[in-house]
Amino acid sequence: MNRRLLRIAGRVLYTIGISIVCLTVAAGILIYHGPFTHVRDAIVVQAMSTNEQKYWATWFLSPDEINAIMDEAGPKLTTATQNVDAIKVTPLPSGVTPAAADSSSPAPNLAGVTVTDISGPGYHGKLMTVSDPARMTVGLSPTLGESGTRLSQIASASHAIGGVNAGGFLDDNFIQNGALPSGIVITNGVIRWQQKNVDSFDIIGFNTDDVLVVDNSMTLSQIRAAHLRDAVSFGPALVINGKSLVVSGGTTLQPRTAIGQRTDGTVLMLVIDGRQSSSDGATYATVADLMLRYGAYNAASLDGGSSTTMYWDGKVINSPCDILGERSIPTAFLVLPQN
Repeated sequence: MNRRLLRIAGRVLYTIGISIVCLTVAAGILIYHGPFTHVRDAIVVQAMSTNEQKYWATWFLSPDEINAIMDEAGPKLTTATQNVDAIKVTPLPSGVTPAAADSSSPAPNLAGVTVTDISGPGYHGKLMTVSDPARMTVGLSPTLGESGTRLSQIASASHAIGGVNAGGFLDDNFIQNGALPSGIVITNGVIRWQQKNVDSFDIIGFNTDDVLVVDNSMTLSQIRAAHLRDAVSFGPALVINGKSLVVSGGTTLQPRTAIGQRTDGTVLMLVIDGRQSSSDGATYATVADLMLRYGAYNAASLDGGSSTTMYWDGKVINSPCDILGERSIPTAFLVLPQN
Protein backbone atom coordinates (compact mmCIF):
# COMPACT_ATOMS: atom_id res chain seq x y z
CA MET A 1 0.00 0.00 0.00
CA ASN A 2 2.79 2.39 0.92
CA ARG A 3 4.61 1.67 -2.33
CA ARG A 4 1.45 2.39 -4.28
CA LEU A 5 0.99 5.71 -2.50
CA LEU A 6 4.60 6.63 -3.16
CA ARG A 7 4.18 5.87 -6.87
CA ILE A 8 1.03 7.99 -7.00
CA ALA A 9 2.71 10.80 -5.12
CA GLY A 10 5.70 10.62 -7.47
CA ARG A 11 3.48 10.83 -10.53
CA VAL A 12 1.58 13.78 -9.05
CA LEU A 13 4.82 15.64 -8.28
CA TYR A 14 6.16 14.86 -11.75
CA THR A 15 2.96 16.16 -13.34
CA ILE A 16 3.08 19.30 -11.21
CA GLY A 17 6.73 19.85 -12.11
CA ILE A 18 6.08 19.44 -15.83
CA SER A 19 3.09 21.78 -15.57
CA ILE A 20 5.20 24.45 -13.83
CA VAL A 21 7.89 24.20 -16.48
CA CYS A 22 5.32 24.43 -19.29
CA LEU A 23 3.60 27.40 -17.66
CA THR A 24 6.94 29.14 -17.13
CA VAL A 25 7.94 28.64 -20.76
CA ALA A 26 4.51 29.78 -21.95
CA ALA A 27 4.65 32.83 -19.70
CA GLY A 28 8.11 33.65 -20.98
CA ILE A 29 6.95 33.42 -24.59
CA LEU A 30 3.91 35.59 -23.88
CA ILE A 31 5.92 38.18 -21.93
CA TYR A 32 8.91 38.47 -24.24
CA HIS A 33 7.39 37.67 -27.63
CA GLY A 34 3.67 38.17 -27.15
CA PRO A 35 1.34 41.15 -27.19
CA PHE A 36 2.18 42.35 -23.66
CA THR A 37 4.99 44.66 -24.69
CA HIS A 38 4.55 47.00 -21.71
CA VAL A 39 5.16 44.09 -19.31
CA ARG A 40 8.18 42.96 -21.33
CA ASP A 41 9.63 46.46 -21.42
CA ALA A 42 9.17 46.93 -17.66
CA ILE A 43 10.98 43.65 -16.93
CA VAL A 44 13.82 44.45 -19.34
CA VAL A 45 14.33 47.96 -17.95
CA GLN A 46 14.26 46.64 -14.39
CA ALA A 47 16.83 43.98 -15.25
CA MET A 48 19.16 46.24 -17.21
CA SER A 49 19.02 49.34 -15.00
CA THR A 50 21.75 48.09 -12.67
CA ASN A 51 24.39 45.41 -12.68
CA GLU A 52 22.32 42.54 -11.31
CA GLN A 53 19.89 40.03 -12.82
CA LYS A 54 20.47 41.14 -16.40
CA TYR A 55 19.85 37.54 -17.45
CA TRP A 56 16.10 38.26 -17.15
CA ALA A 57 16.61 40.21 -20.37
CA THR A 58 19.67 38.67 -22.02
CA TRP A 59 18.36 35.09 -21.90
CA PHE A 60 15.24 35.95 -23.87
CA LEU A 61 16.08 38.87 -26.17
CA SER A 62 18.86 39.82 -28.56
CA PRO A 63 21.18 42.76 -27.79
CA ASP A 64 19.49 44.80 -30.53
CA GLU A 65 16.04 44.18 -29.00
CA ILE A 66 17.28 45.10 -25.53
CA ASN A 67 18.95 48.27 -26.81
CA ALA A 68 15.78 49.33 -28.60
CA ILE A 69 13.72 48.89 -25.41
CA MET A 70 16.28 50.74 -23.28
CA ASP A 71 16.51 53.60 -25.78
CA GLU A 72 12.75 54.01 -25.71
CA ALA A 73 12.35 53.78 -21.92
CA GLY A 74 15.57 55.45 -20.84
CA PRO A 75 16.45 59.10 -20.42
CA LYS A 76 17.10 61.33 -23.40
CA LEU A 77 20.30 63.29 -22.83
CA THR A 78 22.01 66.23 -24.44
CA THR A 79 25.78 66.67 -24.40
CA ALA A 80 28.01 69.38 -23.00
CA THR A 81 31.70 69.97 -22.29
CA GLN A 82 32.50 70.51 -18.65
CA ASN A 83 34.25 73.71 -17.60
CA VAL A 84 36.37 72.51 -14.68
CA ASP A 85 37.76 76.02 -14.16
CA ALA A 86 34.33 77.16 -12.95
CA ILE A 87 34.82 75.21 -9.72
CA LYS A 88 36.75 77.30 -7.21
CA VAL A 89 37.54 75.16 -4.19
CA THR A 90 37.68 77.55 -1.25
CA PRO A 91 40.48 76.66 1.16
CA LEU A 92 39.82 77.20 4.84
CA PRO A 93 41.62 80.17 6.40
CA SER A 94 44.73 79.34 8.38
CA GLY A 95 43.88 78.08 11.85
CA VAL A 96 40.19 77.52 11.01
CA THR A 97 38.80 73.99 10.81
CA PRO A 98 35.37 72.81 9.75
CA ALA A 99 34.70 71.93 13.40
CA ALA A 100 34.93 75.61 14.39
CA ALA A 101 32.20 76.52 11.91
CA ASP A 102 30.01 73.49 12.57
CA SER A 103 29.38 73.18 16.30
CA SER A 104 26.33 70.98 15.66
CA SER A 105 28.54 68.06 14.62
CA PRO A 106 28.50 65.30 17.25
CA ALA A 107 32.28 64.84 17.07
CA PRO A 108 35.15 66.86 15.55
CA ASN A 109 35.92 64.26 12.86
CA LEU A 110 32.30 64.46 11.66
CA ALA A 111 32.41 68.22 11.24
CA GLY A 112 32.10 69.76 7.80
CA VAL A 113 29.63 67.05 6.77
CA THR A 114 25.84 67.25 6.95
CA VAL A 115 23.13 64.71 6.21
CA THR A 116 19.63 65.80 5.21
CA ASP A 117 16.44 63.81 4.65
CA ILE A 118 15.10 64.17 1.10
CA SER A 119 11.53 63.42 0.09
CA GLY A 120 9.17 64.00 -2.80
CA PRO A 121 6.21 62.41 -4.58
CA GLY A 122 6.67 58.66 -4.13
CA TYR A 123 10.26 58.69 -2.92
CA HIS A 124 12.56 59.46 -0.03
CA GLY A 125 16.29 59.43 0.47
CA LYS A 126 19.32 61.15 1.98
CA LEU A 127 21.63 63.97 0.88
CA MET A 128 25.17 64.19 2.29
CA THR A 129 27.17 67.39 1.80
CA VAL A 130 30.93 67.56 2.32
CA SER A 131 32.44 71.05 2.53
CA ASP A 132 36.02 69.96 1.79
CA PRO A 133 36.39 67.89 -1.40
CA ALA A 134 39.97 66.98 -0.44
CA ARG A 135 38.39 64.55 2.05
CA MET A 136 36.83 62.56 -0.80
CA THR A 137 38.47 59.33 -1.94
CA VAL A 138 37.60 56.11 -3.73
CA GLY A 139 37.53 53.07 -1.47
CA LEU A 140 38.04 49.57 -2.86
CA SER A 141 36.93 46.11 -1.91
CA PRO A 142 40.01 44.51 -0.30
CA THR A 143 39.34 41.45 -2.47
CA LEU A 144 38.86 43.38 -5.72
CA GLY A 145 38.84 40.97 -8.65
CA GLU A 146 37.70 38.08 -6.47
CA SER A 147 34.67 39.45 -4.63
CA GLY A 148 33.03 42.70 -3.67
CA THR A 149 32.58 44.00 -0.13
CA ARG A 150 29.78 45.82 1.66
CA LEU A 151 29.98 49.60 1.80
CA SER A 152 30.09 49.62 5.60
CA GLN A 153 33.08 47.27 5.53
CA ILE A 154 34.93 49.28 2.87
CA ALA A 155 34.32 52.46 4.88
CA SER A 156 35.41 50.89 8.15
CA ALA A 157 38.60 49.51 6.63
CA SER A 158 39.45 53.01 5.30
CA HIS A 159 38.49 54.71 8.62
CA ALA A 160 35.95 56.74 6.64
CA ILE A 161 33.10 58.54 8.39
CA GLY A 162 30.73 58.49 5.42
CA GLY A 163 30.21 57.49 1.84
CA VAL A 164 28.07 55.96 -0.88
CA ASN A 165 28.42 53.13 -3.37
CA ALA A 166 30.26 54.22 -6.50
CA GLY A 167 30.97 52.46 -9.82
CA GLY A 168 29.28 49.55 -11.54
CA PHE A 169 30.51 46.01 -11.89
CA LEU A 170 30.46 43.15 -14.35
CA ASP A 171 28.22 40.13 -13.84
CA ASP A 172 30.52 37.32 -14.95
CA ASN A 173 29.00 33.84 -14.66
CA PHE A 174 25.93 35.26 -12.88
CA ILE A 175 27.80 35.30 -9.57
CA GLN A 176 26.82 38.94 -8.88
CA ASN A 177 29.36 39.34 -6.11
CA GLY A 178 30.69 42.75 -7.14
CA ALA A 179 34.17 41.43 -7.86
CA LEU A 180 34.95 43.00 -11.23
CA PRO A 181 34.46 46.75 -11.71
CA SER A 182 33.19 47.97 -15.04
CA GLY A 183 35.31 50.56 -16.81
CA ILE A 184 38.23 51.99 -14.89
CA VAL A 185 39.12 52.60 -11.24
CA ILE A 186 41.71 55.16 -10.12
CA THR A 187 42.93 55.78 -6.57
CA ASN A 188 45.63 58.26 -5.56
CA GLY A 189 46.41 58.86 -9.22
CA VAL A 190 47.07 55.19 -9.96
CA ILE A 191 44.92 53.03 -12.26
CA ARG A 192 43.90 50.15 -10.04
CA TRP A 193 41.55 48.47 -12.50
CA GLN A 194 40.93 48.69 -16.23
CA GLN A 195 38.31 46.68 -18.07
CA LYS A 196 39.73 44.70 -20.95
CA ASN A 197 38.95 45.56 -24.57
CA VAL A 198 37.51 48.98 -23.70
CA ASP A 199 38.89 52.09 -25.42
CA SER A 200 36.89 54.84 -23.70
CA PHE A 201 35.35 55.17 -20.27
CA ASP A 202 32.60 57.11 -18.59
CA ILE A 203 34.30 58.96 -15.75
CA ILE A 204 33.19 60.24 -12.36
CA GLY A 205 35.94 61.36 -10.05
CA PHE A 206 38.15 64.04 -8.53
CA ASN A 207 41.25 65.55 -10.07
CA THR A 208 44.32 66.74 -8.19
CA ASP A 209 42.64 70.14 -7.68
CA ASP A 210 39.72 68.38 -5.92
CA VAL A 211 37.34 69.23 -8.76
CA LEU A 212 34.71 66.65 -9.66
CA VAL A 213 35.17 65.57 -13.28
CA VAL A 214 32.19 63.94 -15.01
CA ASP A 215 32.31 62.77 -18.61
CA ASN A 216 30.38 60.17 -20.59
CA SER A 217 33.41 59.20 -22.70
CA MET A 218 37.12 59.66 -21.99
CA THR A 219 40.07 57.88 -23.58
CA LEU A 220 43.11 56.87 -21.54
CA SER A 221 45.08 59.82 -22.89
CA GLN A 222 42.26 62.19 -21.89
CA ILE A 223 42.10 60.58 -18.45
CA ARG A 224 45.82 61.15 -17.94
CA ALA A 225 45.53 64.74 -19.17
CA ALA A 226 42.70 65.35 -16.67
CA HIS A 227 45.04 64.51 -13.75
CA LEU A 228 42.46 62.36 -12.01
CA ARG A 229 43.37 61.25 -8.49
CA ASP A 230 40.27 59.19 -7.53
CA ALA A 231 37.69 58.08 -10.08
CA VAL A 232 35.35 55.29 -11.19
CA SER A 233 33.25 54.51 -14.22
CA PHE A 234 29.49 54.91 -14.33
CA GLY A 235 26.96 57.46 -15.49
CA PRO A 236 25.40 59.14 -17.22
CA ALA A 237 26.48 62.67 -16.45
CA LEU A 238 23.27 64.47 -15.42
CA VAL A 239 24.32 68.08 -14.80
CA ILE A 240 27.10 69.96 -16.59
CA ASN A 241 27.97 73.62 -16.03
CA GLY A 242 24.85 74.19 -13.97
CA LYS A 243 22.40 72.81 -16.53
CA SER A 244 20.56 69.49 -16.66
CA LEU A 245 21.49 67.22 -19.56
CA VAL A 246 18.24 65.28 -19.17
CA VAL A 247 15.77 66.19 -21.90
CA SER A 248 13.35 63.52 -20.68
CA GLY A 249 13.93 61.35 -17.66
CA GLY A 250 12.43 58.11 -18.90
CA THR A 251 9.66 56.29 -17.10
CA THR A 252 11.54 53.93 -14.81
CA LEU A 253 11.54 54.48 -11.06
CA GLN A 254 14.65 52.97 -9.50
CA PRO A 255 16.80 53.34 -6.39
CA ARG A 256 19.40 55.93 -7.38
CA THR A 257 22.81 57.10 -6.20
CA ALA A 258 24.42 60.28 -7.51
CA ILE A 259 27.32 62.60 -6.76
CA GLY A 260 27.76 66.28 -7.59
CA GLN A 261 29.72 69.41 -6.72
CA ARG A 262 28.90 73.06 -6.15
CA THR A 263 31.03 75.87 -7.56
CA ASP A 264 32.67 76.39 -4.15
CA GLY A 265 33.83 72.76 -4.14
CA THR A 266 31.21 71.36 -1.76
CA VAL A 267 30.42 67.75 -2.64
CA LEU A 268 26.85 66.43 -2.76
CA MET A 269 26.08 62.71 -2.46
CA LEU A 270 22.47 61.62 -2.95
CA VAL A 271 20.69 58.31 -2.44
CA ILE A 272 17.03 57.70 -3.28
CA ASP A 273 15.48 54.50 -1.96
CA GLY A 274 13.27 52.45 -4.27
CA ARG A 275 11.45 49.20 -5.01
CA GLN A 276 9.73 49.52 -1.63
CA SER A 277 6.23 50.40 -0.50
CA SER A 278 7.60 53.46 1.28
CA SER A 279 9.63 54.68 -1.70
CA ASP A 280 9.15 53.81 -5.37
CA GLY A 281 12.42 55.32 -6.54
CA ALA A 282 13.23 58.15 -8.93
CA THR A 283 13.90 58.84 -12.59
CA TYR A 284 17.11 60.38 -13.89
CA ALA A 285 15.22 63.63 -14.40
CA THR A 286 14.23 63.74 -10.74
CA VAL A 287 17.82 63.10 -9.66
CA ALA A 288 19.12 65.85 -11.95
CA ASP A 289 16.48 68.27 -10.62
CA LEU A 290 17.39 67.45 -7.02
CA MET A 291 21.07 68.01 -7.71
CA LEU A 292 20.32 71.39 -9.27
CA ARG A 293 17.97 72.29 -6.40
CA TYR A 294 20.79 71.75 -3.91
CA GLY A 295 23.29 73.72 -5.91
CA ALA A 296 25.24 71.20 -8.00
CA TYR A 297 27.15 72.68 -10.91
CA ASN A 298 28.17 69.24 -12.14
CA ALA A 299 26.66 65.87 -11.23
CA ALA A 300 26.47 62.28 -12.43
CA SER A 301 24.63 59.09 -11.65
CA LEU A 302 26.41 56.31 -9.78
CA ASP A 303 25.37 52.65 -9.67
CA GLY A 304 21.82 52.28 -8.38
CA GLY A 305 19.30 49.53 -7.74
CA SER A 306 20.26 47.14 -4.96
CA SER A 307 23.66 48.82 -4.72
CA THR A 308 22.23 52.16 -3.55
CA THR A 309 23.64 52.63 -0.04
CA MET A 310 24.73 55.53 2.19
CA TYR A 311 27.00 55.11 5.20
CA TRP A 312 27.37 57.69 7.96
CA ASP A 313 28.92 57.66 11.41
CA GLY A 314 29.32 53.90 11.68
CA LYS A 315 26.10 52.68 10.08
CA VAL A 316 24.02 52.49 6.91
CA ILE A 317 21.39 55.22 7.09
CA ASN A 318 19.20 54.56 4.05
CA SER A 319 17.08 51.52 3.21
CA PRO A 320 18.78 49.34 0.56
CA CYS A 321 16.29 47.27 -1.42
CA ASP A 322 18.37 44.08 -1.48
CA ILE A 323 16.67 41.36 0.55
CA LEU A 324 19.93 40.80 2.46
CA GLY A 325 20.46 44.51 3.17
CA GLU A 326 23.79 45.79 1.90
CA ARG A 327 25.08 44.12 -1.21
CA SER A 328 28.69 43.52 -2.17
CA ILE A 329 30.22 46.27 -4.31
CA PRO A 330 33.69 46.89 -5.77
CA THR A 331 34.09 50.63 -5.12
CA ALA A 332 32.76 53.46 -2.98
CA PHE A 333 33.11 57.22 -2.71
CA LEU A 334 34.24 57.80 0.87
CA VAL A 335 34.56 60.80 3.20
CA LEU A 336 37.73 60.69 5.27
CA PRO A 337 38.02 62.30 8.70
CA GLN A 338 39.36 65.83 8.67
CA ASN A 339 43.08 66.23 9.21
